[in-house]
Amino acid sequence: MYDDPKRYENDGLFDEDTDYEDEYEADDSDYIVDDEDEDDFDAFEDDFDDYDDEDDDYGYEDSYSGSSSYSSSSNALLSIANPDYSYTAKHVSLSSYDRAKLERLVMGEAGTMGYTGCAVVAQAIRDSMNRSHTSSIDAIIREYQYFGSTNVQPNADVKNAVSFIFDQDGIAVQHRVMCFYIGYSSWHETQTFITQVGGVRFFDLNA
Repeated sequence: MYDDPKRYENDGLFDEDTDYEDEYEADDSDYIVDDEDEDDFDAFEDDFDDYDDEDDDYGYEDSYSGSSSYSSSSNALLSIANPDYSYTAKHVSLSSYDRAKLERLVMGEAGTMGYTGCAVVAQAIRDSMNRSHTSSIDAIIREYQYFGSTNVQPNADVKNAVSFIFDQDGIAVQHRVMCFYIGYSSWHETQTFITQVGGVRFFDLNA
């Protein structure tokens, strides 16, 4: 299905920190990790220690629990022309590791897009997790080819948007979102257009 290498291109929306090239370890028994992914980068590891103490506050679990709960689908942040009223927010529980790195990924992909843009990106990540039956952010980054930096601390918009999508089971748009880009991509434009926030266009995959 995915044969276009540009389908998840970031196209330079945010500057990538090229000093960070190695993935760091996560406990992901469902995903094969290449040898080059074995090294942790120090900045994330230091900040991640602060998240370990927050598990009790959020009640996150280390395993995927996509079937556990659903939210009301009537309070989307954005109105769209083609709402899917069968779409519901399927809950995904995150480990503290996955939450910390997911927030950084949303920061890298959408940190300057405001709360709403961050929420649409966070929903795209949650929808991808449900599609792929995993709560591992490392697996999602690899499978869906996210290129946003995970070196930058998340801002308030990111944290609030991730909480809305993952803690409150909120929805940004009344439709599944699977990919997005800025600029132009002929492959993306063959998929189902959902919405645009600033210069970023969001899509669902065609059935």
